[in-house]
Amino acid sequence: IAANYLFLAPFNPIYAFILTLTVNSRMSFEGISMVSKYKNTGILKPFLIFFMTDETFSILYSAKIPENINRKYFLFLVSFLDYFYWFIGTLIGCMLGEFMKFNTKGLDFVLTALFIVIFTEQWLENKGRKASIIGLICSAPILIFKTNTFIILAMILIFAIITIIYNIEKYNKLREKNE
Repeated sequence: IAANYLFLAPFNPIYAFILTLTVNSRMSFEGISMVSKYKNTGILKPFLIFFMTDETFSILYSAKIPENINRKYFLFLVSFLDYFYWFIGTLIGCMLGEFMKFNTKGLDFVLTALFIVIFTEQWLENKGRKASIIGLICSAPILIFKTNTFIILAMILIFAIITIIYNIEKYNKLREKNE
């Protein structure tokens, strides 16, 4: 949906750049959320980063790893298998897509549904409510204006607000520690 304008209009490098930023900024936020989970993963860390997909993020962010399971290898195997399934599914889909034709209208909601499920699970588990509220508050005014760059503007605003709040909290902790 975000790229419809890009496909219908003559090539515009600025809009292509904005779309690239939009897609990559989403992955940046997912990556930032996983920094603490990927701590002490040693040589597996680059692979965990490479294998990150939206689905992997969804599974690993909410996973409760039992104590008798090696956390590093759990993260790695889930990430690897998810990426492998994603790759094989794409390959099979491309090959079958050449032979089987069907109407895909209505399937564009899947990614939106995934993020709604992640949001709802985190809300119900009391995780990240502050970030969720900030996301909703920052996105609502931008949504009203129906701009083509909704996601990038929302991400910039959310990132700025969360950074400001983080720095204020960090400053307050340092001040309390020094008192």
